[in-house]
Amino acid sequence: MNNVVGTVVMVENTIVFGNRYRSTYADIDTELTRSELSFRNGEYTQALTTAIATIEKIHPGNYESMIKENAKSAA
Repeated sequence: MNNVVGTVVMVENTIVFGNRYRSTYADIDTELTRSELSFRNGEYTQALTTAIATIEKIHPGNYESMIKENAKSAA
């Protein structure tokens, strides 16, 4: 898998994971929306950086394992 495709998949998985917190936290909703706009503009690295920072606010330090687990359960 090339780097762009990998980044795109990570952005999508991170946003999907974060969606469960949108209705509870207004700032999470705002930041994930910002990530989605970057994504739509082709700014995948910026989208990923924003999405990860957003998830880190809720679950500091274990982003990678959570996203992988979420991706497995969604498949």
